[in-house]
Amino acid sequence: MPTYNEIAAHFHSQPHLQVKVGKIDGDAERALATRFNVHSYPSFYVIDGYSVYSFEDRARSKHNLIQYVQKKGYKTDYGDGLNTAPLPFYASPLGPVGLIQGTLISTGYGLADIFVWLQDSFHLSPIFAGMILFGSAFVGCFIMIVILAIAMTPKEKQD
Repeated sequence: MPTYNEIAAHFHSQPHLQVKVGKIDGDAERALATRFNVHSYPSFYVIDGYSVYSFEDRARSKHNLIQYVQKKGYKTDYGDGLNTAPLPFYASPLGPVGLIQGTLISTGYGLADIFVWLQDSFHLSPIFAGMILFGSAFVGCFIMIVILAIAMTPKEKQD
């Protein structure tokens, strides 16, 4: 962690480089960690436009990470076996699959939090809390279908 803080301080003190360094707590941001396919900590990614590069070098020194970003080492193939190609668009966290995956995971965690909130706040049994959650989702979907049906119904032309 101290190395990453030093890297952030280095890039943030040089705004002309236009590099922003951020960190997330993978335990708190589970959907984001899943979208980026984080399996171990710390993980280091470079996002350049819509391309995402994963730093795979085992030597995660301050110097190596700064050079990787500053010299655009992620776009260079040194022949050393490092993964310098961007993640494929379909598998990229910024691609359509990654965005859908993140939305579904966030929705699932949100529903699980609501389930726990129902149990804790109203002292409901898990079965009853689940029934309320399912019933609410059913009614919500029914209302959305009715609204879409009304909106999509062709209107008769008035002369």
